[in-house]
Amino acid sequence: MPHNNRDHNAQETPFFARYLEGQVTQEISQEEAKKIGGGFKPSEGSATTHKFPSDLDEGLED
Repeated sequence: MPHNNRDHNAQETPFFARYLEGQVTQEISQEEAKKIGGGFKPSEGSATTHKFPSDLDEGLED
């Protein structure tokens, strides 16, 4: 009987949620967490693109 309940619960949880939960294998320390970097930081003076024809057509002004 518990087997049927397990199958029922597995069907209620979306596949991708189960997949992501399965990726966590161990906890990391605060020191290890500080070493992890990521994201994107644009350099100063980098060009910014605008949608066509421009962002100003929506009244967005600096």
